[in-house]
Amino acid sequence: MNAIVYRFLEQIFLPPGVILTALLTLLFLVRHSATPRAVRRLLLATFCLTWIVSLPVTSRLAADLITPQERFPPVTPERLRQADAQAIVIFGIGRAPRAPEYGDRDTLSASGLLRARYGAHLHRLTGLPILLAGGRPYDEEISEAQLMREVLEQEFSTPVRWLDEESRNTWENAVNAAAILRREGISRVVLVIHARDAERALWSMRQAAGQEMAILIAPIQMRPSQPENMPLAAKLLGWVPNADAMSHLAVTLHEGLGLLWYRLMHGVKIA
Repeated sequence: MNAIVYRFLEQIFLPPGVILTALLTLLFLVRHSATPRAVRRLLLATFCLTWIVSLPVTSRLAADLITPQERFPPVTPERLRQADAQAIVIFGIGRAPRAPEYGDRDTLSASGLLRARYGAHLHRLTGLPILLAGGRPYDEEISEAQLMREVLEQEFSTPVRWLDEESRNTWENAVNAAAILRREGISRVVLVIHARDAERALWSMRQAAGQEMAILIAPIQMRPSQPENMPLAAKLLGWVPNADAMSHLAVTLHEGLGLLWYRLMHGVKIA
């Protein structure tokens, strides 16, 4: 199943696509003489679904359950020293296609730029060589790894040692990166990844590289903790529908379903 099919299914079954799917079902029932009672029930269910998936409290609860951040604390200089890593690994996370401000040329997505920036920061702290993993999932001309390399070398003055330009998703990022690291005799790495992606990325690396690979997760964009004395007005806003909350929920569900799918499809350690 290629990347386009995955993306299509994701758009249908995750917010907001799931809401549109429910509305299309409702229209189908109306057109085919469904009883008014059945139509009213489906309409009410669709309303409730829309409200629930757009609430900040729903997004926060799902994130705490599916992508708990306490497993992946921020990387400190002390933890870097203790890890005694040999390389920094950065997985790709999309691109901004045909950006007009760059002469209609592909460039890094905002999330990719954040990963590149933090990778450059860790390189300045440690001097470790960098491996970039990211290919052409939709047959683009330039790989995500190459886009990251251009930003790191030209804008952050940070050298890149290895490129994987063939991988199309997180699983292939891990498989190809593990093969490069194994070939170079590297067994201790720092993996730069968004906090929300950390569980799936670590699982993939463990499967691909084996338990002998020591992996220190270096998470970025961690969720801020909620203060215990949060004002009542701020708490009430958690029950007000919000477009950003729906977007965050979709990303969280993507990660949870993605990890489940990986475990079903790749749950056997690679030799």
